[in-house]
Amino acid sequence: MDYSLFFNHLNLPATSEKEAYSLLIDSLQGVLHLKQGGDRFFLYFDGESLDDCELSENFTYGDFKSKLSDDYRDLQLFIYQIEDKSSFLDNLPEQLTEDLSQISSYFPNRPYNTNLDIFTAAWLQQGVMLSLATEEFWNSSVIKFYFGGYREKAFRYLP
Repeated sequence: MDYSLFFNHLNLPATSEKEAYSLLIDSLQGVLHLKQGGDRFFLYFDGESLDDCELSENFTYGDFKSKLSDDYRDLQLFIYQIEDKSSFLDNLPEQLTEDLSQISSYFPNRPYNTNLDIFTAAWLQQGVMLSLATEEFWNSSVIKFYFGGYREKAFRYLP
């Protein structure tokens, strides 16, 4: 089976490097629990480079990967295998790009209503959100959001 993982940038930053490291380890361990036999995983993110993404103050995703070599070498190798080196917007099928331009998604009563293309793409691609559970809202197996002119939508989510 193929799994499309979408990195949630809206739950950042964590309060400390220790918290960011621990929460991302937890999320990635959840991904590893899905893996069976010939399963393939693809990691998509919003932006030019996930390595530059600040997980907490002065601690980036690139720092996280480097730190994994100390205690979680297998997890580090898995991450290198699933990473897509380009922004997800550069790799979208034409139909998905068209759908994104026509759909306006939002979270009701939440401050996360800017730059939600990654959430919309995850739902349209039947993907899984990969997140740090930095607050209770993100600590759920299902996150509900809405599309303008559409009904409520939900997608699988790995807190």
